[in-house]
Amino acid sequence: MVFQGRTHGVLSICKWKEARPMVRTKNFADIRGILFDKDGTLVDFHGTWLPAYRSLATSFANGDPSLAGRLLRLGGADPDSDEIDANSVFAVGPISDVAAIWHTLLEDWELEELNTAVIDGLAAGTLHHCRAFDGMAALLKRLSALGFRLGVATNDGENGSRAMLERLDLIDSLDFVAGWDSGFAAKPAPDMVDGFCQATRLAPEAVVVVGDSVADMEMAKQAQAGVSVGVLSGTGGRKDLVKIADVIIESVAELEALLGGDGQ
Repeated sequence: MVFQGRTHGVLSICKWKEARPMVRTKNFADIRGILFDKDGTLVDFHGTWLPAYRSLATSFANGDPSLAGRLLRLGGADPDSDEIDANSVFAVGPISDVAAIWHTLLEDWELEELNTAVIDGLAAGTLHHCRAFDGMAALLKRLSALGFRLGVATNDGENGSRAMLERLDLIDSLDFVAGWDSGFAAKPAPDMVDGFCQATRLAPEAVVVVGDSVADMEMAKQAQAGVSVGVLSGTGGRKDLVKIADVIIESVAELEALLGGDGQ
């Protein structure tokens, strides 16, 4: 599904140290479309999602800190250090999977009701806490002005993603937004890339996929996208991304330079 909109909004934080990107031999000259992951790529994952997960876990635990901690750990978050397992449900899974794993500790809930409550609670919580990385709105506008077709593929829900992107003044530059519930299979399946290509009439080899997780890179590979770019601004680490990404950069702020040259 394609979404367009015009809103104004919200500032962002975060600065990333300058570092030379890791680039396998790739030609960016034929790239015409950019498909971004959302959380950890355009949006500060830790600043947006951790407080939302904490608040929701506390609510479902009725204030019991022990149960709240167990819920967080079950999803992949360490309640003491705030570290997130890069391969956990919290980091990469569709948010519908959160209810499935939490149901093992919240057996008094009907699973369908719990799923609705989790999705609604996370949508509200992340919208409240959301913050983009510095300069994302301006960057997307520049890339769009240069003629690139832009999209977002996320394992978050579509409606919640659209609301967040509107709040952060990002959606105005996008040609495509897809979530786990948009009719495409969730990452790492290639379906969201295929959907972006259909919406923009681009061939997969003309698309670069940008994300912070192995699931993003696997999606790109399965879809035979032109280039996969891993960013270190989210939950994924270099040691995992280096095994599969064509390019590794510290943050999306470095993408523009890559697209302006031949990727070297």
